[in-house]
Amino acid sequence: MHTARSAIGFTFAAAIVATLTGCTISDADRRPERTSTSSTTGTQVSITDDRHTIVATLNTSETARDFESLLPVTIDIETYSDSAKIGYPDRKLTTAGAPDGFDASTRDFVYYAPYGDIAMFYDDSPRYDEGLIPIGRITEGLNDLDDLGGAVRFAVVAGS
Repeated sequence: MHTARSAIGFTFAAAIVATLTGCTISDADRRPERTSTSSTTGTQVSITDDRHTIVATLNTSETARDFESLLPVTIDIETYSDSAKIGYPDRKLTTAGAPDGFDASTRDFVYYAPYGDIAMFYDDSPRYDEGLIPIGRITEGLNDLDDLGGAVRFAVVAGS
């Protein structure tokens, strides 16, 4: 009787521990696996101000295609937290098929759905944020991105 009671008690305790540990989800567990945001078939976009030209390759997501539909466009760009350049297109972009969040790092060109801004990251500090949607990668001119500012023209690169 004592052995049966101990076995039942142990089984019950093990089930509770398994249930509790199974319910604990860290932020890292919720983050989607990082995938490539550039595509060799994506459209190339020139990003220019009066002194700099940067090139990004858009991915093939719905959000990137929606951004491409706005081109050519001029957007005022400003520095955000010494790590990115941000700007606000005239309208919000679609988020159809987008991940819940993204772990952005240097060279990532993203859309931040909650505020409706685009961002281009130029530092080495990766950051996960819900609402970040990858739309491409900076492929040329990363060193000039820190100095980019003011009225910036985004346009499709001819032949891409």
